[in-house]
Amino acid sequence: MSRIHKICYKKKIVISLLSKLLGGLNKKAYIITSAIITIFIFFLASLVINILFNNIEDIEYLRDLNIYLIFFLTVIIVPFIETFVFQKVIIEFIINRFPQYNLYFSIIISALIFASFHCYSTAYFIGIMFIGLNFSFFYILSMKRKDVSPFLHVTFLHMLMNFISFLLNDVFQK
Repeated sequence: MSRIHKICYKKKIVISLLSKLLGGLNKKAYIITSAIITIFIFFLASLVINILFNNIEDIEYLRDLNIYLIFFLTVIIVPFIETFVFQKVIIEFIINRFPQYNLYFSIIISALIFASFHCYSTAYFIGIMFIGLNFSFFYILSMKRKDVSPFLHVTFLHMLMNFISFLLNDVFQK
C-alpha cells in the first residue's frame, strides 16, 4: 500500500470512528457536541489564517453596512442560503447522481466549492476549507439520523459560527 493510500485509510478510520461515536448520541447530546466541534474547527481555521498566514481579510462589501444589517445578513440569511447551496444541493446531487462515489467524495467536493466561494485570499480559502469539511461532515452524519434534519442542523451550526465571527469581528473590534 502506498503512503497516500495509508494516509487516506487512516483518515477514513478516524472519520468512521467519529461518525460512530456521534451517531450513537441522543439528539440533544449530538447537537451540543456538534456545536462544540464546530466552534473548535472555527477557531482552528482562524488560527490557520492568522498565525500561519498572518492575514485575515476584511470582507470589503460588509465594511460600509449598518451593524444590524450585517448581523441579519451574516447570522440569519446567509447560513440558510449557503447550507442549501453548498451542502444540501451539492451533497445530495452527488449522492443521487453518482452513487458509485463514497460519501467522503461528496464531503470533499462540497467543502472545496464552499471554500471557493469564500476565496478572499489563499489563507482564507485554506481556513474555510476546514469549516466546509465540518459542515459537510455533519450534513452527511445528520442524513443518517432520523431525529435531526441535516439542513436545519447545519444551518444552525453555520449560524452559530457566523454569530461568533460577528461578535469577534463586528462587535468587539469596533
